[in-house]
Amino acid sequence: MSKPTQRQRGSQGRGPSKSPRLLWGDTGPRLFDAQGREYSLHARDLPAKEVNRFVRRAQVPFAVKHCGAGVDWFEVPDCAAAWDRIRPDFEDVDDWRPPADAPGAQPYRAELWQAITGRDQVLLLTNE
Repeated sequence: MSKPTQRQRGSQGRGPSKSPRLLWGDTGPRLFDAQGREYSLHARDLPAKEVNRFVRRAQVPFAVKHCGAGVDWFEVPDCAAAWDRIRPDFEDVDDWRPPADAPGAQPYRAELWQAITGRDQVLLLTNE
């Protein structure tokens, strides 16, 4: 798993590490990377074949939001391993059932997010 990088804070040296996060506000969900860059929702419900395409082409980082937990951020080299772990619980798996120890769990789905400034994108995999 990729670790968030710490950023410089003036002459004070390194400040506390920030975590990627997904917040909800009056205008809807807001996604932030560890550097504080904001992303807006660009496309919902991407099928598994599109996620596979992103993995094959090594195009974008992945953010993974597990229900009730924070956001894990995976840089491009780590996306294939993250996808391998999530793929069995993706929404298009036939006869998917929640784990016995989490009967209310939902399958994962994929969303593409675009940076508010610039052209960077991130693929969010979430089961919320």
